[in-house]
Amino acid sequence: MKESSSAGGERELNVAPIQRSPLYKEVLSRLQDLVARAELVPGDKLPGERELAAELGVSRNSLRPALAALEALGVLEIRHGSGTFLRTSTVADVAESLSVILLEQNHHLPAALEARMSLERFAAGLAAGRRNDEDIRRMEVALDEMQAEIAGGGTGAAADERFHTALAAASHNPVLGELLAQLREPISRIRDESLSQVGRPLRSLEAHWRIVAAVRGGDPRAAVAAVDAHLREVGDTVLLRGADPASDRSVYG
Repeated sequence: MKESSSAGGERELNVAPIQRSPLYKEVLSRLQDLVARAELVPGDKLPGERELAAELGVSRNSLRPALAALEALGVLEIRHGSGTFLRTSTVADVAESLSVILLEQNHHLPAALEARMSLERFAAGLAAGRRNDEDIRRMEVALDEMQAEIAGGGTGAAADERFHTALAAASHNPVLGELLAQLREPISRIRDESLSQVGRPLRSLEAHWRIVAAVRGGDPRAAVAAVDAHLREVGDTVLLRGADPASDRSVYG
């Protein structure tokens, strides 16, 4: 990856792609390393979000919180329409500060997933008894779209969301749909982090088809079990590890 410096010319940033999890800590580490090693000097423009995410091997949604935290610390300046610029090369304790900021932002996510699991398990059980042909069609269409997105190199996040919305609608309980809609923002953050992990999009797609099969078959117990298994895997992401950031246990671990 190359970027022009404020003095002109090109400079190799030499940021190796991320090869392992956890993504959350790796993104922070690589951004901290880039600044600390003075790969860029104050006034330089960082590579575009898409290019930087590709170099780090993460989704743009995993990268954005780290960039926002660096801006909050005064290390970066994000100029909408112009790009992201380095403001200072004084980065002592930035990594520790970033961890604190992002942990504060994410502290409610395990509770959000617990609420989602309770609501969506109940919705799946109802859907197995109440679904109609149109409900099944909407879920299947969403999964066909998810498969196409994954085949095209994406994570399938947009179609994933449509699938879960269709599942909730198949319960024919509008209150459940409204409650799940209130969790849309934290659910989206959890979804983006989960689907950015290697191999997770295809496993998620397979889990969704198991949910559809149980709902189509009119088996509430199997539908609840399929949702439970799927969301437990979703919970195995760094954003949802226990309150102790050093813990390796998932929120359900």
